[in-house]
Amino acid sequence: MTVSESVSAGSGSASQLDSSIESIIDNAVEPAAASPGEAVEGATGVELKDGASQAAEGVTVNGDVITVTKAGHYAFSGTLSDGQLMVDAAGADVTLTLNGVDIRSGSSAPLYIKDADRVKLVLADGSTNILTDSDSYVLATGSDEPGAVLFSKADLEIDGGGALTVHANYNNGIQGKDALSITGGTLTVNAADDGIVGRDSVTVS
Repeated sequence: MTVSESVSAGSGSASQLDSSIESIIDNAVEPAAASPGEAVEGATGVELKDGASQAAEGVTVNGDVITVTKAGHYAFSGTLSDGQLMVDAAGADVTLTLNGVDIRSGSSAPLYIKDADRVKLVLADGSTNILTDSDSYVLATGSDEPGAVLFSKADLEIDGGGALTVHANYNNGIQGKDALSITGGTLTVNAADDGIVGRDSVTVS
């Protein structure tokens, strides 16, 4: 596993990884049974397409906002040039497999875990995944959330044998409001502020 960060500034009292961190740790990770873009066994598959993503059981589509609403395992591939992948499933345990996605948003977090109990984010073996935001967000009045490219309000674990590159032009790269653990994958985070930050804890193992 490799974790690297590049930030232009970083401050705050939250638990966070230093911007100079680079850790390579060998771990046994769960293999994803697919090549990038192929179906992931046991998961509900959704291909992301501008204006043409298809809803599925537990997944709703509103324009280019794709929302997971129920517990389960969901696998995503494809591209959104200005959209969002959201989890809004109160009390649920959700597994998201990214199997070759490129999600960009001009106004919010490309990956927003708004409500869930626990979320496991799996980077499928051999896959390359990219999340990119803009330098400004449109937020609800009086709110400062979401504030990162990958923003989670649930316990979040990142695992797998693929790669995730995060381009954070607005603020933070990866931010967890609860526990955040990184147990696999190759992560590269380029952030305007903090690269990786968690409120309760940040664990790399």
